[in-house]
Amino acid sequence: MIAKAPDNQQLLFSAHLEQILNHAHPLFKLANAIDWSEFEQTFGKFYSPDQGRPAKPIRLMVGLHYLKHTFDLSDEEVVARWVENPYWQYFCGERHFQHELPIEPSLMTKWRNKVKERGMEKLLEVTIKTGLKTGALKKAQLKKVCVDTTVQEKAISFPTDAKLYHRMRQKLIKKAKASGMELRQTYVRKSKQALVMHSRLARNYLLGSEGDRVNAILCGCGYNIRRLLRAIIFWLWRVLLFGRFCHRGALTIMTDESF
Repeated sequence: MIAKAPDNQQLLFSAHLEQILNHAHPLFKLANAIDWSEFEQTFGKFYSPDQGRPAKPIRLMVGLHYLKHTFDLSDEEVVARWVENPYWQYFCGERHFQHELPIEPSLMTKWRNKVKERGMEKLLEVTIKTGLKTGALKKAQLKKVCVDTTVQEKAISFPTDAKLYHRMRQKLIKKAKASGMELRQTYVRKSKQALVMHSRLARNYLLGSEGDRVNAILCGCGYNIRRLLRAIIFWLWRVLLFGRFCHRGALTIMTDESF
């Protein structure tokens, strides 16, 4: 069943998040820049209007997936941190601060299985549209396509060459210490960094080939959201710096409301 509208009468005397949050915060501005109605139109067909129990709001599910891949979190972690962060709650469509978990973490998996790869492509599409809308992305940049050959690892440890080299280094250091040899350099930190960079995508915990495609698309969504947030932060820094400069010169400026 389609999600029901919240009962605002129970929250009549509660403060709105818009009243207590910093409107200059990047997530606040990004939440207002994204056209969330596109998701309602796209994913509404997956819900029956009058059958079954009421579903969770579509914006909540989309927002949680954006946050999950933007900050590289598990399903359990993103749901737990949502309760603690009012900006995350506002980003996901809440108007009043919530004190309980929004969903069971397992619902994230069920929702991904419902919308599948085609639905996740919509999440990626909206990040691109938002980038064009805010100026973080230029149309000229869409004329060039960069093909990345990075491989995403599954949640299975395969004996790749990089892992074998890393394991061999560990064994050699252990043998050297056991025999009393002093090593000038063990490369403990550098080897871990090199192993992480060798893979560039994090391990994929989603099931099957469909999970591979969904995870790759969501990683792209996370990258785009991080880029949008950086663009907003840069814009705020520029406005602040320019505002101070004009204030010293006794000039009056109008703030840019493009976001």
